[in-house]
Amino acid sequence: MTMKVKKIYFDMDGVLADFGRGVRELCGLEPISQGAKNNDSAEEDRMWNSIKDAGHFYDKLELMPGAKELFDAIYKRYGDKCEILTGIPKPKRGIDSAGDDKKAWVKRLLSKDIKVNIVYREEKARFCTGKDCILIDDFDKNIREWEAMGGTGVLSICANETCTELEKLGIIGKSNIVLIGMPASGKSTVGVILAKILGKSFLDTDLVIQQRESALLCEIIEKSGVDGFLNAEEKAVLSISPDNTVIATGGSVVYSDKAMRHLSETATVIYLKVSKEEISHRLRNIRERGVVLKDGESFDDMYDHRSVLYEKYADIVIEEDGSDIEETIVKIQNSTV
Repeated sequence: MTMKVKKIYFDMDGVLADFGRGVRELCGLEPISQGAKNNDSAEEDRMWNSIKDAGHFYDKLELMPGAKELFDAIYKRYGDKCEILTGIPKPKRGIDSAGDDKKAWVKRLLSKDIKVNIVYREEKARFCTGKDCILIDDFDKNIREWEAMGGTGVLSICANETCTELEKLGIIGKSNIVLIGMPASGKSTVGVILAKILGKSFLDTDLVIQQRESALLCEIIEKSGVDGFLNAEEKAVLSISPDNTVIATGGSVVYSDKAMRHLSETATVIYLKVSKEEISHRLRNIRERGVVLKDGESFDDMYDHRSVLYEKYADIVIEEDGSDIEETIVKIQNSTV
């Protein structure tokens, strides 16, 4: 089962940024382990003084091995559910630029958009609001305090082990397959057969819409207009939380970033790509099929606009031209091994 996620908080030092390497290379010292017993206070003071003297130390750090790939995989899936939660030295250390340097580092190496929370170490646990709040941190005391607040803690030793733990929790690792693509690209046909072969359930979001609205797709468009239909489609997609399922979507689902984020949280998104010429040949009953065409939009406009969105959200692109259903399914299987 996939774990429900409200927030994922990344520690910075030791999870994303290589603090230890920075101390060695920028300060010429061995780092003092956080919270270790029998720490030599004089050596600890020496380390912090050297960090202060290095100037903008935190913005000079290198990425931890594998950290960027791990971060990108999680951030792509969860988007604004991800935040940085990083501690800074106490004021007595005199490293006044630490917070700004950390924000600059995150913006430069990870994301310009992710929220960065700057706190003192002991303040981290107050961000926890329940089990669906996950903290990825390299300090076991932070993890214990987080879990004492009812949250889910992942002790980060290295990127590979962190990935393994997240997969065990169902935070990453996707049991669903979502098929996206133009109308008449074969999503439903391929989806049913693929589900049988893989031993998964099958779900068609167009049918979910029709069941919720008690009307055919074309009737919904005629009655509520394009915007009304897209709103109904978004709500329908957000209402589903399948597991181990092949999901065939309507061609217009990519107009909703919220819907696509929701789907991609638990699924590998596969774009069934068919040429404009072939789709034009297949789509002879565009109105009866309930295909969404915006005001003044031609078939060519729709194809060009949607193609960009399909590429944006796809984890895998399957070229269908020249392939029959069986060959398309083999391509999908080979791409998802």
